[in-house]
Amino acid sequence: MSTVLVLNADFGLLGVVSARRAAHLLMDGRVVPETGVELAAVFRSSSTVIEVPQVVRRRTYIYVPHPATRLRKWSKFGVLQRDGYVCAYCGVQLNGVTATVDHIKPQWLSAKDGTEPDTWENTVCSCVRCQKLKGGSTLKEFLSRYKRIYDLHAPHPTAPKARRMIRHEGVIPASWRVYGAF
Repeated sequence: MSTVLVLNADFGLLGVVSARRAAHLLMDGRVVPETGVELAAVFRSSSTVIEVPQVVRRRTYIYVPHPATRLRKWSKFGVLQRDGYVCAYCGVQLNGVTATVDHIKPQWLSAKDGTEPDTWENTVCSCVRCQKLKGGSTLKEFLSRYKRIYDLHAPHPTAPKARRMIRHEGVIPASWRVYGAF
């Protein structure tokens, strides 16, 4: 049986399901088919024909916490491990010496708001170059200044689990490659 790639509402990778399961999700209205994608399967009954594409997207966003953040207290080492020592801004593979932790919302702004800056959601792995370029600016300001340098469609940190599932399947359809770095 063929498989179908399931994307979150923000186009992040959620996983792979069978074409039969994707047909159920389509009938329940939980997912929408992605346009311009080949069909994975066609199911027919006496009154209905269900065409299942190779890629479907959830109608609503599903929050998927990273396994490293579920039970662990925040730490710099934990952030680096969670992100796999890959810079969240430029995608460069780092080691324990060159990797730093950057606050997405700057610490000065968190202090002004009275929010905790050292949280799993507010910190990412960063190389020294990107951290110096970003400085104390917000993510929006940083990306507007350096949008030509950085790819704004970098994979989400929770994507590796979905990638492992997809690699386990074997052959990767060409229509899936648009949605992630496989």
